[in-house]
Amino acid sequence: MMKMFRTLREEKELILKLKGCCPGNKIPKGLIIQGPMALKTAYERYTKAKIFDIINEKRPSEDNMNIDSF
Repeated sequence: MMKMFRTLREEKELILKLKGCCPGNKIPKGLIIQGPMALKTAYERYTKAKIFDIINEKRPSEDNMNIDSF
């Protein structure tokens, strides 16, 4: 019984983390029904995409802007 509650709590925490990553704070339809592995995979995908977005959204440095303008 304790193991079941621990599993439910862990999935709930993962669902909350996933909601924070998804646009509009909504989990894609049918993801919860697919099970915990689908939740983990989706969370990993969103975190990887977030890392790439941080890299792509960097502002150019002033040095690069001066070189490119000539």
